Amino acid sequence: MKNFLFQVVAQVSAFFIQLNQRVAITLNSWIGRTAYVLMAIIDRQKLALYEQIAVTEGDQELVLQQTELNLLNAASQVRDHAQAIDEWTPQHTEAINAIAESLMLQFGWEEDNVNQYLKEVVESIDGLEFDLEE
Repeated sequence: MKNFLFQVVAQVSAFFIQLNQRVAITLNSWIGRTAYVLMAIIDRQKLALYEQIAVTEGDQELVLQQTELNLLNAASQVRDHAQAIDEWTPQHTEAINAIAESLMLQFGWEEDNVNQYLKEVVESIDGLEFDLEE
C-alpha cells in the first residue's frame, strides 16, 4: 500500500510540474510577443536598434566560440604535424604552449582543464608523454 501511494504521489507531482512548466513557457511566450508588439507600436526605430545590438552581440559570441574551436583544432594539427615528421620539436612545444596560454587567458579555461585536454592530444602519439615543465 505504501508503495502504491508513493507511486501515485510521485506521478501526480510529476504531472503538475510538467503542466506548470508548459504553462510558464506559453505565458512567457505571450508576454514576450505582446511586449514586442507594444514596443514596435511605441518606437519602431528604437526597437530596430535594439534588435541590431542583440544580433551583433550574438555574432561576437559566435566568433569567440569559433576562435576557441580553432584553437582546439590547432592543437590536433600540431600533433598531426609531429606525427607526420615523426619527431616532436621545440616548435611543437612552443605552439602547444601558445594554445594553452590562449585558452587560459582569452577563454578562461582552468589550467588543469587545459593540461588535461592537451595531454590527451599529445599522448595520442604512441610513445610521447605530455610534460608540464616544457
